[in-house]
Amino acid sequence: MIEGGTYNLGAGRSGAGESASADGPRLGFGAWSFCFFGFAFARAWLEIVTYRSTFLFPYDAWVGEDLFTAAMVIAFIPFALFARKFAPLYSKRHAATTCTVSMIVSGLAFMAASIFPQAAVPLGLLAVIGGGVGSALSILLWAELHSCFEPLRVVLYIAGAFLLGSFIAWVLLDLDLVRLAIVLALLPVLSQVTLRASFSLVPKADLPKNTWGKLHFPWRLLVVLGIYQFVYGAKSESSMPSGELFLLGTIAVSLIVLVIARLVSKRFDFTLLYRTPFVLMMCGLVMTFLSFSGTNSVAGFFIAAGYSLMFLVLTILLCDLSHTYGVSVLVLCGIQNVTLIAIPAGHMVSRMFMGERAMVAVDSTAVTAVLTILVVIATVALFSEKGGFGSWGAAFFGAGDIAEEDARAKLLARCREIAETFGLSPREAEVLEMIAVGKNSAVIERELCIANGTLKSHTRRIYQKLGVHSREELRNLLSA
Repeated sequence: MIEGGTYNLGAGRSGAGESASADGPRLGFGAWSFCFFGFAFARAWLEIVTYRSTFLFPYDAWVGEDLFTAAMVIAFIPFALFARKFAPLYSKRHAATTCTVSMIVSGLAFMAASIFPQAAVPLGLLAVIGGGVGSALSILLWAELHSCFEPLRVVLYIAGAFLLGSFIAWVLLDLDLVRLAIVLALLPVLSQVTLRASFSLVPKADLPKNTWGKLHFPWRLLVVLGIYQFVYGAKSESSMPSGELFLLGTIAVSLIVLVIARLVSKRFDFTLLYRTPFVLMMCGLVMTFLSFSGTNSVAGFFIAAGYSLMFLVLTILLCDLSHTYGVSVLVLCGIQNVTLIAIPAGHMVSRMFMGERAMVAVDSTAVTAVLTILVVIATVALFSEKGGFGSWGAAFFGAGDIAEEDARAKLLARCREIAETFGLSPREAEVLEMIAVGKNSAVIERELCIANGTLKSHTRRIYQKLGVHSREELRNLLSA
């Protein structure tokens, strides 16, 4: 829950990373187990259902998609606010069951609404509610799995799932109702089976924990994402790509990310994805500005690619933040997906001010100008984030400060342990701690009110007792 402007969240995990342990199987880089790409089944289900939701209410295609989005957002809110009660979600058996049942019921309700138009409204509501709950649980469960890996694996598995899932949806999108009902019932089952198999392959030391620290609520990031998605929704009625074109855009951008990640895996630091807002900013700019270009298929393709790339980058960012800082991915993904509500809000604005059914006659040029200003404001907000290019993603969530405080506390504890083991005097122990945290001689002399010769004498005795000859050797001892 929120207390004093902060969330109580996970402290950094020790031992999480690339190395294997005795607690679980070794995962070498070559272990491209298919089960780790099982998120593709959930992605395919979500893409198909989102597309089919536009047929639930024929009088207005956007109503079905808007209701589905709203249901999913509502389902994410409890996980963002009360993650302490739910994390780790993968260990709660009822979560997987609820997810699978909700998605199956939703898929069957979508099909039934097409077969029985006289009951389309109640069946449609059942479909969007079940789909919203099932989709939210599925996304969070898979996010917990992805948060177990280092950045490169996160990029490979998520980009691969986006690619495979979009391809499956593209192939199956226009199946007849009977076959599509069978597919929508099978995909959630396949997703959960591969999810369970994937968790069984992760070493215990790397599994999501239920330990907690503190995290600042990222209001600014919410506003920025909300603006991008509001503009996207506002322009979507006139320039929104078709279902097939949207999937092709997602396939293209996922394939590019996957190939680049595989080719440069040994030469590129993937934490750069969240050390700068540049990638996210460019996704937002490309997506929103191309939406002003009209209804041509080329613009629609790039809009879909920009939108997919933005969410691909965000998902990678949040999973890696969770892995690096031990922050609950339930909160991070919950916050990210709550901003989806801005898309239906954009649809409402579009219906009011633009299009054939505009309720208020306003020049579309003026509306476009306002939306452009909003995009520029959001972009400036990304660049002006305190901490800039140092640890931009972590800075938004306050996770970088938490990690630094935690590392400092561990370092000082290590200094006290060494001082006791090697019999340092109280003053020598104090000097050791100040050297360990990186203070230079002038600062130490000033803070301890001692002469330079006295400091040199303390330092010499510390080196003699610890058996080291330089600050570098001392740092190596402290980090051992």
